[in-house]
Amino acid sequence: MWQRIAVGWLGLPADVVLDVPHIVWVGHLQVAVANHRGLVLYSPSRVVIASSLGPVRVEGRDLAVRRVGADSVEVVGHVRTVRVGA
Repeated sequence: MWQRIAVGWLGLPADVVLDVPHIVWVGHLQVAVANHRGLVLYSPSRVVIASSLGPVRVEGRDLAVRRVGADSVEVVGHVRTVRVGA
């Protein structure tokens, strides 16, 4: 509860304070997921990334993981859908 108050009063970034994934989807070309918990599955048609809200599923074609870092994962290719949760 105090986290939501800190976000509102102090203007802190909600994704960092609440430990939820921050997802940036750039057209059909790229998806970046910050606050992740690791890569679960990788194939040219599906990438699954673990997060505090459940799996983040990126589906499309010719997908490639460009970068996996402690802070974010970048997926490139022809992205069709992004889904979060079970």
